[in-house]
Amino acid sequence: MGQSAATVTTAIGVFASTNVDLFALLVVLFLGARNGGPRGWQVVLGQYLGFAAVVAASAALAAGLAAVPETWIGLLGLFPLGLGVRGLVRAARGSDGTPEVRRGRLSTATAAALCISVGGDNLSVYVVLFRTQSPVQSALTVAVFLVLLAVWCTAARLVATHKSVLAVLTRVSPWLVPAALVSIGAVILVRTGLLVRLARLAF
Repeated sequence: MGQSAATVTTAIGVFASTNVDLFALLVVLFLGARNGGPRGWQVVLGQYLGFAAVVAASAALAAGLAAVPETWIGLLGLFPLGLGVRGLVRAARGSDGTPEVRRGRLSTATAAALCISVGGDNLSVYVVLFRTQSPVQSALTVAVFLVLLAVWCTAARLVATHKSVLAVLTRVSPWLVPAALVSIGAVILVRTGLLVRLARLAF
C-alpha cells in the first residue's frame, strides 16, 4: 500500500513539473474555441490522443525498442513555432478584409499534434521514470497521468472562460494565441538543446 502511494505521489509530481507548458497550451486552445478555434471536445480529445502518443513512445523507449537522442526531440518545437509565426503575421496584417476562421477549423489532429510538440521534450523524464518502475507501477503512473490530464483540461477551460480573465484576453487574443505558440515552440527548442547542437554542427 505504501509503495502504491509513493508511486502515485511520484506520478503527480512528475506530471505537474513537466506539463506547465501544456496547461498554457490548453488555456490558449480553449480561448481559441470561443473565437473560431477547435471545439472544446476536440481540444480534450486531441490532448488525450497526443498525450497517449507521448506516453507510448516513452514506454517503448524505456523498453529498449528504440533510441532517439533527446536533443532531436526539439524538432517537435518547430510545429507550434510555425503556427505561431503565421498567426503573428496575420495579426499584424489586421483582421479587416480577412476571412473569419471557421469554428473547428483547427482539428482534433492538430490539437493532438500540438500536445505531442509540447510534451515531446518530456520523453527523457518519462523514459527514466518507466525504466525504474515495475509494469504494475508504470500502469498506475499512466492512470494517474490520465486523471491529471482531465484536471488540467478542466482547470484550463475555467481559466479561459472566466469573465474577468476573458474580458482582457479577448482584446489581445489575436496576438496572444500565436505569441503563446511561438513561446512554447521556442522553449522546446531551447530546453532540449537543439539550438546548441545545430550551432555546433554549423560551426
